Amino acid sequence: MSAYGKNHDASSCITILYGSQTGYAQDTAERIARILWRHHFKVSLISALDDYDKTKLIHERFVIFVCSTTGEGEEPDNMKLFWKFLLRKNLPGNVLETLKYAVFGLGDSSYAKFNYPAKKLFRRLSQLGAHAACPRGDGDDQHFLGLDGGLIPWLKLLLEALSQQFPVPASMTPLDESVCPDPSFRLVETTRPSTPDDQVNLGLFQLIENRRITHPSHFQDIRHISFRPKEHMPEFSPGDIASFTPQNLPEDVDSFIELMGWQAFSDVFFRLEAISKAKAVPSFFCTPKTLREIVSKYVDLRGTPRRTLVEYLYYFSSDELEKEKFHEWLTTADGQEDMAAYLHRPRRTLLEVLADFRSYKVPLDYLLDAFAPIQARSFSIASSPKNECLDLMVGIVEYRTRLVQPRLGLATQFIKHMLTVPDAPLIRITVSRGTMALPLSDAPIIMVGPGLGIAPFRSFIQARAHSNIAQNYLISGCRFKEMDEHYADEWKKYVDEGLLWYRVAASRDQNTKRYVQHIIQENATLLWDLIHNNGAHVYVCGSSGSMPKEVMEAFQQIACDMLNVESGAQYVDSLVNQNRYQQETWS
Repeated sequence: MSAYGKNHDASSCITILYGSQTGYAQDTAERIARILWRHHFKVSLISALDDYDKTKLIHERFVIFVCSTTGEGEEPDNMKLFWKFLLRKNLPGNVLETLKYAVFGLGDSSYAKFNYPAKKLFRRLSQLGAHAACPRGDGDDQHFLGLDGGLIPWLKLLLEALSQQFPVPASMTPLDESVCPDPSFRLVETTRPSTPDDQVNLGLFQLIENRRITHPSHFQDIRHISFRPKEHMPEFSPGDIASFTPQNLPEDVDSFIELMGWQAFSDVFFRLEAISKAKAVPSFFCTPKTLREIVSKYVDLRGTPRRTLVEYLYYFSSDELEKEKFHEWLTTADGQEDMAAYLHRPRRTLLEVLADFRSYKVPLDYLLDAFAPIQARSFSIASSPKNECLDLMVGIVEYRTRLVQPRLGLATQFIKHMLTVPDAPLIRITVSRGTMALPLSDAPIIMVGPGLGIAPFRSFIQARAHSNIAQNYLISGCRFKEMDEHYADEWKKYVDEGLLWYRVAASRDQNTKRYVQHIIQENATLLWDLIHNNGAHVYVCGSSGSMPKEVMEAFQQIACDMLNVESGAQYVDSLVNQNRYQQETWS
C-alpha cells in the first residue's frame, strides 16, 4: 500500500507542505508522511510551499508545515512566494478559521535567529484565524540526537492531535516498522525522446574560464569561474544568486550501478509515473532519460546519506545481522549515536555506505524514495549585469576525517574534474534574488567581505563603476596578501580611477592577527561620517562564524563612542530596520 494512499477515512486527508533549502526539510516531510501512513492517516499531498496552489489553503482541514532556516534566519527559496502571500495586508483575520495546522522547524540553536521561519509561520497562521493542533516543534542540529531530538517528541504530540481530529478505528493498529510502503513512482521503460533536453537553450551556459585565483602553494583552492549564456543573459541585479546542479563523475555512476546490480538496463530509457497524487513527478523527468543519466544528474552519490536510506536498506536487506543493525540505528538512542559515529561524523558518502553493506536488493522503482536527489548549489554572482559573462567565485571543498580518503563535495568534484575548458558540458543556471541589494540612490556603500565574502561586492563595484558612481568603500580580508588577496589588481585599478577606497586585513602577514574589524576600528571617524552624515549603506558578507558578530560589534562601538552613549546597539539596530545594514552569511 502506498504511504500516501487509501487509509481509514477519505475525509481525513492531510496536506504536508515544506520549505527546504538543502533537502533536509523535504526529507523530513516525507518521513512524517510515512509515519502517518503507519498510523492509518491519509496524506493527500506532499509539496514544496511555492509549488502549492495557495488558493486551496482555505479549503484544507489539516496542514503540516515543515520548514528549514537559511542565511540569517531567512525562509528557504521554495517558500518565499508562499510567505509573501501570507503577509498580504488584505487577508482577513479569520480567513483560515477552519484550518488546523502543525509546524516543525529545522535549524541550529547556535544561530541568533534559530528557526525564525517556523516561528514566524506559526504566529502568522494563528493571526489569520487558523488553529494550532499542537505546539510548534523545533529540530536543532546542536541536539546530541540531531534532528530526532526535537522531531520524535513532537511527532507524539502530532499523532495525538491527529487521533482527536480523525479517530482511527480500534481494530486498525499501527503497521509494523518492517512493512515497506509502496514506492512513490514507477520507472517505465520507453523509447528515446525525439528532442533531448540539451537542445532547449534557455538557461544554458557554456564555461569559458575556470581559473584558480589563490597561490598554487596556498592550502585553499579558490576558483574564478566564468560562463557565457548559450542565448540571452538572464536579468539580474548586483547581489543576486546563481544556482546550478552539479553532476556525478562517470566512474561514480558506474560504481553505483554495479553496486545496485542494475548494469543490464543502465542505458535503457525510462519515463517516470506517479503512483499516487500525493507527490508530483519532479520536473527533471519531463522527458525520458536513461538510468545512467538519471543517476548522473539526479542521485547524490557523494553526499552523506540521511536516515531515509537506512530505512530502505532495512526493508531490502536479506542479512539478519545487517537488518538488526539498521533497526537498532533507527529505533534506539544508542543506535542513533552509533549511526552518527559511522555515518555523519566521518562524512561517509553514499557509495561508501553501499559498499559496506551488500545484502540489500533495492528495487528500481524505489530509486527516488531511497536515494537523496542532488541539490542545486548557489553562489553570489561576482560580476555586473552589464558584462557579457556571468562570473562566480567558488571555494573548492576538500577536507579529511578519520577515513583514509579525503572528503570531496559533489560540487567540488564536478568543478575540478568536469568543468574544464574546452570539454565542459553545458550547464543550466538559474538566477534568484539575493539577500543584499544596492541602494536605489548614489549613497555611499561600505562593504566588509573577508575571503569568499568578496564575491557579491565585485558585482556591486563593477555595476557602480559602469555608471561612474564613486563613494565605494571596500574592506577585505585574507590570510596572506601574496597568497589569497582576491582580485587585488582589479581593486587597484578602481582605486587609481577614483572609484574605490580599499583596505585589506591580511591576518597572518604580521605577528599579531589582523582582521576586518580592526580596519573598521582604525577608520572609525571616516566610517561614522559616511553612515551618520551621508546616509551610507553597510554590507557584510562571509562565513557565519564569529566574523559577522565581531563586525557588528565594531560598528556598535563606533556609534557608542561618537554618540557618547553606553551602547551603540540601538543605533545599529536602526540601520538594520532601515535596510541600511545588510548581511549575507553562510556556514
